[in-house]
Amino acid sequence: MHPLVMPTSGEKREAVDLVLNSSTFARSDQLRNFLRYVSEMELAGKGSEINEYLIGVEALGRAPGYSTADDSTVRARAHALRLKLHEYYDKENPETPWRIELPKGAYNLRFVEHFPQPVANNAARDGSPSVARSWRRPLAAFLLGCLLTAAAFLLLSKKWKADSTLTDAWGPLARPDSNAIICLATPGHLVLQPYANGVTLPDDLSLPAPPGVLDWYRQHRTLSPGDHLVMHTTNNAIPLGEALGAATVAQALNGFGASYQVLSERAVSSSALRGRNNIVLGNPDYSAVAEKLLVRGKVSIEYDPNTRERIVRSRVPGGAVFLPSRDQYGAQTESFGVITVLPSEGANEGRRRTLLFSGTTSAGMQAAVEFFASSSHLRELRKKFPAGYPSAYQVIVRCRTDNVLPLGFRYETFFVLDNAP
Repeated sequence: MHPLVMPTSGEKREAVDLVLNSSTFARSDQLRNFLRYVSEMELAGKGSEINEYLIGVEALGRAPGYSTADDSTVRARAHALRLKLHEYYDKENPETPWRIELPKGAYNLRFVEHFPQPVANNAARDGSPSVARSWRRPLAAFLLGCLLTAAAFLLLSKKWKADSTLTDAWGPLARPDSNAIICLATPGHLVLQPYANGVTLPDDLSLPAPPGVLDWYRQHRTLSPGDHLVMHTTNNAIPLGEALGAATVAQALNGFGASYQVLSERAVSSSALRGRNNIVLGNPDYSAVAEKLLVRGKVSIEYDPNTRERIVRSRVPGGAVFLPSRDQYGAQTESFGVITVLPSEGANEGRRRTLLFSGTTSAGMQAAVEFFASSSHLRELRKKFPAGYPSAYQVIVRCRTDNVLPLGFRYETFFVLDNAP
């Protein structure tokens, strides 16, 4: 047991400066601004004054008077900061004497004294084969992902109240008996995993990592002596935008008092969605359901070989093309989300609805969800339809991004669909 020691102001400032000047945070301006603001408030003895609104306005550039209920930027940035701090201490600076933590549900930093653990000298560390150790790692990662997603659902399901603006837009999905399916598309992934020398795996589960990938991996992880690198194929991984977007959808449905279930697309056939209320999160390049639904729209998302970007293209002759933007370092700074509203196939008189959220990036998709769960944005959208919402339409949302998460978004344009069943 180590005695409890409180850091001095100098030690706190040094811990913050190490993070702010690290390679891990080099391209995360929003996260550095977040950390700098809360740490300066803490060091100035004003930690009790920190709240979500002040962080949004004074650190993240939100407009004065913005609504924290409608804009989840600060909560998303806090989540990203926790992950980034963990990445920094795990990869770049594991031996630092003081670690910074941002406890969940709070915006006050915690400084924790770190005591490096001795490395055990056992068979698993000296390169001896260990099938149990090898297979335990992907299982632990999978369970951690499930726990994080579940935590996001529980966290974002709080402090959200439905109003007439939202229920009007969501229609049948907002009813208590909606029994909606939240369908999450899962792109195919190759997951890198080290295995002890001598461990053999079935050919249909793994591929040897090529030399270039091995060199890249060593920049981020340390291989134990005797370990070799393997690539696993999987279609169980959920992109961050889909996971956070699904959490916001669940938050909205909980606010309506509506019933729902969350399923992976690999567990749901297209026929199972007929005649149901559905909310689909996915893109046509990895989701058969999204591809089928977007055929009924006037805009689609596709890869453009000329720009080497995923773009939004209008199918209307002479229609617009919406291209993402990048900064001088190649990081994407602007992307697009697409909301597609359709009557569900096989439902009578439009009594069931299907919502499809897509995007040129994961952040764009999340922005599309946040837009459709925001009363203020939907009030502006409602003005575009003097006679009421059409039975089928699409909305394009422009999104500012830090290459990972949306920093802000706004309405771009809409299309009324005339080919819905």
